[in-house]
Amino acid sequence: MTGHPFRDTLHVSASQVNAYLICPERFRLQYVECRSPSHRSGDLLFGSAVHGALAEYHRRLQANPVVPVPVDDLLQAFDRHMEEGQQGPVPVMWEDDDGPDKLRATGRGLLEMYCQTIRHNRILGVEKEFRVPRRDPVTGKELDECLVGVVDLMEQEADGTVWITELKTAARRFDDTRLSYDHQATIYGLARATLGYPEARVRFRVLLKTKKAAIETYELRRDAQQFAETKRVVHQVLRAVDAGIFYPQRGWQCANCAYRAACGT
Repeated sequence: MTGHPFRDTLHVSASQVNAYLICPERFRLQYVECRSPSHRSGDLLFGSAVHGALAEYHRRLQANPVVPVPVDDLLQAFDRHMEEGQQGPVPVMWEDDDGPDKLRATGRGLLEMYCQTIRHNRILGVEKEFRVPRRDPVTGKELDECLVGVVDLMEQEADGTVWITELKTAARRFDDTRLSYDHQATIYGLARATLGYPEARVRFRVLLKTKKAAIETYELRRDAQQFAETKRVVHQVLRAVDAGIFYPQRGWQCANCAYRAACGT
């Protein structure tokens, strides 16, 4: 243990692991030094607003599955989350082609499509937290830190199939490499037993803000090799953090980075 705030928590999430893999220096600034971001991207605000609105929508369906939720209620929830995000303490940086008005129109269109096309037989849980114990991949010894996360949606089909559904917003379709090796999906597979459904299947449901809006669903299957790889990656990331291995990874991620000034880019 190094004693810095990130490692004192005794848990790690898929988003933290991915943050390190994208840029270790940004990880250090965000999670080790706990610096405040200079801004929040419009895309991040958009994604948070969509997730917030859908969480409200799914909770209402879970509480009363026989009463449809009016689409206007879903759209109003999205507008409210967008407005609250814009009024937060961290300023929003909008892309030239994706200002607030355009993103609001895009989000409303996608959510209306979601309400009209996605059907739920039974919702088992919304934003359900999990903790997965970890073991050293070499010695098998149980480790202090757990893998933690929050499942957007757990639902059951009429045939009894249980799905762990992660909701995503994206500007482009996911490629085969991401679908095959995304660590978040693999961690959800590891979490199935702790969530109470060891045979659950995992999928991404992606709301695409492409030129022609669409909603696509991908089932994500994992084998023993993929589970072992994710466990190894998580372990090595934590070893690197403990060893103080942080360096800037220059590339596409620098353009809108909220910690860019702090790393001297």
